[in-house]
Amino acid sequence: MAPTTTQPRRRLSKEARRAKLIAAAEAVFAEVGHGGATMELVAAHDGVTRSLLYAHFASIDEIYLECHRTAREEMGAQDEFPHVVVNDRLERAVAELVAIVRAARDP
Repeated sequence: MAPTTTQPRRRLSKEARRAKLIAAAEAVFAEVGHGGATMELVAAHDGVTRSLLYAHFASIDEIYLECHRTAREEMGAQDEFPHVVVNDRLERAVAELVAIVRAARDP
C-alpha cells in the first residue's frame, strides 16, 4: 500500500476565519432562513466545531446581524450602491427587527 501524504493544515487568521464563518452562515440563511438556522448548521456547513463558532459569535442572531453588516459594507463599497451607508441607526433597527422575530418565534 502506498503511503498517503496529507497537507498540513494551516491555521487561518482571526479575520480570515471570521470571514469564512460569515460566508457559511450566509449559505445556511439562504438555504433555511433565519428561523431555521442554528449554530450547529453553520458549524457543520463550514466543517468546524460549535465551540469554534461560539468563540467568534455569541449567538445565531449575532451572526445574522454580522451578515447584514458585511453585506451593507460590501454594497456601499461598490459604485452601483453609493447610497448605502452603514450607520448605528440602521444597525439598531436590524437588531430590533431580529429581537421582534425572536420574540414572535419563542413566546
